[in-house]
Amino acid sequence: MSDVGLVAKAVAEIAKVVGNWQVSAERRRMQKAIATAEEYIFVNEGAGEYENIPLAKKGKLLRHFCKRFFTLNN
Repeated sequence: MSDVGLVAKAVAEIAKVVGNWQVSAERRRMQKAIATAEEYIFVNEGAGEYENIPLAKKGKLLRHFCKRFFTLNN
């Protein structure tokens, strides 16, 4: 097999691995962890829908998103 054929075969294998990773549970879990981290930041900064929440609720939400993030990020 020529060098070009070997490279083409390697690229095809890499594409298959990346394709499998994109539909995997690990990737979905990572996406959920990222979304949770963003929600934590929004609550902490009081941005968006969390702009006018009471301090007690803010504390509860921060704890919730913190626990959720570290649960997802194992």
